[in-house]
Amino acid sequence: MLNKDFEIIAKTFMGLEQVLAAEVQQLGGRDVRILKRSVSFKGDIGTVYKANLKLRTALSVLVNIRTFRAHDQKGYSKGLLEIAWEELFDVEKTISVSAIANNAMFDNTMYAALLVKDAIVDRFRDKVGKRPSVSKTSPDIKVNVHINAKNIVSVNLDSSGMPLFKRGYKTGIGAAPINEVLAAGIIQLTGWDKRMPLLDPMCGSGTLLIEAALYAGNIPPGIFRSEFAFKNWKGFDKELFTTIKQGLLERSKDPDTKLVGFDLDRETLDKAIENTENAALEDLIELREEDFFQSAKEILGRQWIIFNPPYNKRIGTEPDFYQDIGDTLKQKYPNSNVWFISADLEGIKNVGLRATRRIPLMNGDLDCRLVNYDIVEGKLR
Repeated sequence: MLNKDFEIIAKTFMGLEQVLAAEVQQLGGRDVRILKRSVSFKGDIGTVYKANLKLRTALSVLVNIRTFRAHDQKGYSKGLLEIAWEELFDVEKTISVSAIANNAMFDNTMYAALLVKDAIVDRFRDKVGKRPSVSKTSPDIKVNVHINAKNIVSVNLDSSGMPLFKRGYKTGIGAAPINEVLAAGIIQLTGWDKRMPLLDPMCGSGTLLIEAALYAGNIPPGIFRSEFAFKNWKGFDKELFTTIKQGLLERSKDPDTKLVGFDLDRETLDKAIENTENAALEDLIELREEDFFQSAKEILGRQWIIFNPPYNKRIGTEPDFYQDIGDTLKQKYPNSNVWFISADLEGIKNVGLRATRRIPLMNGDLDCRLVNYDIVEGKLR
């Protein structure tokens, strides 16, 4: 069933759809369409393997296995039962099901998901004589169903398994870490050219710097992971996957830029060091125990600054914290293009500099802004 071209859906955070679409086009995806918090495109199974390894701003990659119209719950169950589930995975694999229903057919999405599970179980009993088991914690197979207002049912297999922000390099986690996918999206949104020196003056566990290094070196972010759900599908082509993975690695290189991070907390900095070592980037990223507010620009020429300061949500901040950020940038970091993300929308007003851009983003359930300040010789341009 999967030996053909099909629709693929890559999910992302609100605000990163355009970035993800550009990545998909570069990947070779066809008929690219931007949706709400996702991008759809056409491709074959090799495209699925490549998407999971290479897409930096995708949270998961779904493969559509059937789309049909159902006018009632009976028709819904019938359409699900007609899917040849036994051709997609073995009965020994564990399953989980999630459903989203945006119509009047279901007022309980849990019941919509339950009917999917029942259809899978009934189909296997009929065709194989056995039924697969359900796993809520670590399923081999993840099924995702979406029912829209026009009664169109889209049935998808999650090819990623664990969310793709779980790269595999982060074992040290700070008090308020930024999501890896969001970090990768922020770096691309800033327009950083991969060569200009980059500073994260509040680096925490190092996520922004690691994602910047991977981006600059064309290193696929999925390269650290050993597990993907598509490996549990029937017909998994190990040789093709290995060839694609090796090809992506051969096109990677050491970043040709200076990457520096500060953090005042020694314990947090140690976690950043641990994570950069896990990603084999310790020789490329310089990490220092240093107070940004006591620091100053060290290089000649243009510099990029990207950081994720405390939002006063998970880590408390003093009332003048954002004013101090603005003062430090203005007085000590001339000729810098500065970007930071924050959910403290009131705090941003206290920076005291005129933002050249404000991009709405979501960090989990936090409504954030990615703001940009262009500092030239201590003044705002």
